[in-house]
Amino acid sequence: MAEKSQDVDCIVYNEEFMKCTWNHSEGKPNYTLYHWCITAWNLNLQNQVKLFPPEDLTLNMTDRNELILSWDAPENSLKCRMYEVKYQSNKDKGWQVHTINSQRKYGLPSTDPKKRYTFQVRSKINEYCGTTVLWSEWSSPVQWGENYTGTAQRNFHALMLFTIVPLLGLLIIVAFQLKGKRTC
Repeated sequence: MAEKSQDVDCIVYNEEFMKCTWNHSEGKPNYTLYHWCITAWNLNLQNQVKLFPPEDLTLNMTDRNELILSWDAPENSLKCRMYEVKYQSNKDKGWQVHTINSQRKYGLPSTDPKKRYTFQVRSKINEYCGTTVLWSEWSSPVQWGENYTGTAQRNFHALMLFTIVPLLGLLIIVAFQLKGKRTC
């Protein structure tokens, strides 16, 4: 196993490119090297891999009222990935976090239809393929359930404001013009 140099710090991002930084010996600013790599395993940097966040998060409700969260990840290293799923309802004070090995789905049993749930997922290389502590960033959030923030209602109000109000204004102008023509 390669030892990490005190002067050079390298992180491999999603097994696609590597970023190494180091300080100049005369105290000048840090230097950075970007290197596109075939695989981190050939460079013996498996403990320095930082994956990209999972993508395409999807939520589906089963007949048993279980909410299933699934996501996509590159097929080339599925057996080497682990995930953290965090979720929170609009009535919870904190996030619930669950760790999952290899599998790309998570089931939340017995959801409350009156709550809005928000989910995010992050990933890292699992202990069978490396000892990295570098988690990806959290994925973009996905939501399910009752929307107490009124997003749909705000969209409806915006539609009303920008279509019906100008239409009423136009009708008032036409009415005044017609009334003006009759008095002449």
